[in-house]
Amino acid sequence: MHSQYDGFWFPAAVREELLTPGRPFEVQHFQSGAPLAGGTPLPEGAPLPGGEPLPKGEAVSVRWPRLDPEDWRRALEILRRNRAGARAEDWQERLPRAMRRLQALWTGEDNPLWLDTLAALETCTGHSAGMLGVALGMLELLSVEDLQRAAACRPTNTARGAFAAMDGLPGRVRFFAESPAAELLARALLGLEGYRRRPLRIDRQPAGLVLGYASGNVPGSGLLLALLALAASAATGGPPPMILIRNSRREPIFTALVLAALEMIDPGLLDTTLVTVWDHEDADVQDLLVAQADLVIAAASDETIAGIGHLVRRHATAAHPIRFHGHGHKVSFSTIGRECLQAGRETPAGVPLVEAVACLAALDVALWNQQGCLSSRVHFVEEGAGPGAHSADDYARAVARSLRALDRAMPKGAGHRRQIHNLYDQYQAVAAGSPLQVLSGYDDDFLVLLDRRELSGEQFRELVNACQGRTVAIVPVADVMEVPGRYLQTVGKRHLQSMSLALGSPDVTGLDPRLVAYAGVLGAAGVTGIRTVGRGAFPQLAYSWDGLLPFDLFARRQRGHFTTIEFGDPWPEIYATYDLIRQALGAGTCEP
Repeated sequence: MHSQYDGFWFPAAVREELLTPGRPFEVQHFQSGAPLAGGTPLPEGAPLPGGEPLPKGEAVSVRWPRLDPEDWRRALEILRRNRAGARAEDWQERLPRAMRRLQALWTGEDNPLWLDTLAALETCTGHSAGMLGVALGMLELLSVEDLQRAAACRPTNTARGAFAAMDGLPGRVRFFAESPAAELLARALLGLEGYRRRPLRIDRQPAGLVLGYASGNVPGSGLLLALLALAASAATGGPPPMILIRNSRREPIFTALVLAALEMIDPGLLDTTLVTVWDHEDADVQDLLVAQADLVIAAASDETIAGIGHLVRRHATAAHPIRFHGHGHKVSFSTIGRECLQAGRETPAGVPLVEAVACLAALDVALWNQQGCLSSRVHFVEEGAGPGAHSADDYARAVARSLRALDRAMPKGAGHRRQIHNLYDQYQAVAAGSPLQVLSGYDDDFLVLLDRRELSGEQFRELVNACQGRTVAIVPVADVMEVPGRYLQTVGKRHLQSMSLALGSPDVTGLDPRLVAYAGVLGAAGVTGIRTVGRGAFPQLAYSWDGLLPFDLFARRQRGHFTTIEFGDPWPEIYATYDLIRQALGAGTCEP
């Protein structure tokens, strides 16, 4: 089967103006998770422009229009007119309502459109349809309403010294100033009640044009950028900004499909949004778009971000400042508290707690095959739970069992097996003369390491970098408080993203003080998102993304980062996530 898809989405008025007969298109062919060659859409088995035949079987062709600078000027003018006519008064209700209808109408095991979409994404990205169905089918974990509430939230100066409540949202937020002098000054002033109650200083800076850059083969990165800008702008009370998203060449399908579906639900909702693909090397187009932007957001490689940042600095002026949010390469981790290893601990459903937590932590490893920044690479497991308690070895074996079950329910997809075999051989050689164990088998399509070595900073960085393609290292610790100083600081603040955890007493309602104290040292080390196990791969845009909150899209503030705890009570959320996963994958998938 050879399917064809659009890798772009234009509002109706832009389509009518630009997609006229004779419009040239660029086409990218995909098979087995890899791009083949560009050209025009071709029937199955037909030769490509270079003379090589398109392989038979499952193949996908994706197209997008070629636009020159004059085309872009016409598109921008249409978006400006659409923005001037947008209805701002009901904007805050329309997007959440449309997203709820989309989830109800589109997803589902027997929905032909959903199944065709999963098949196309599998062909395009190489991720299995089983994994894609789990990750993309749990849209209820992404709350547009929470995002809009977060955009209206204004933390007080209390957040400079401790985790503070977020208005209307579960969880807490804390701000860490970049300047050590600013941190010391804030600590001195926090003794004054009037200062603590005062809102953090934020200078409003509306964005009429938001320019976004998506990348990678995790579906929907462009969609998240568009939703973030749309939802955050709703809290400002004005019309939505013009939103231009440069779609990812490696996965250009999902964003366009979702936006097309949203247009059918609410035809005017996306009149100021445009998504397509253009070349980073097209200097004329890049200069035109960056020069007119008020905010540029890039979720891309460090190299691409450096290039876009250079463009922003070249075009920004005192009269027209351009803010730049770069989201580059980051790594994430998991922490398992000693409470999870206590003998006899069970979930409300009667599953041993260590097994349920291991299943969810394994899911954080398996989703997206560790190709995204949110995938956990190392699990820090706190020992010392008392007589008869489970050990880190027991936990590691439970993770191996869970990954084996997940591999059956949501396999990796195309390729990767050779990478795991090479790593297996490499670490078996290391294990022969050190306190390191390989707890998975040669035929497993994943790798579980239990590493009790005294790791140097360089060795830990090497271990983190090796954890790809469903490779996870279990590192026992005597106390979780040693993790930031002993391990995370060797990675560096600029490369840290999130920590998924199961920590604190299940008998405590709300946030255990031990968890809050750990979150504080994590935030100081540079971790910006703290969520419960099993939710690591589901970005909650209402909370901190690389240190930025939603209101940062439309404001300037002191340099520094926000760290957020993305829950109000960890254990009910952990139990709920476990039930969702059992429902999505089958009740027996992650049970001992």
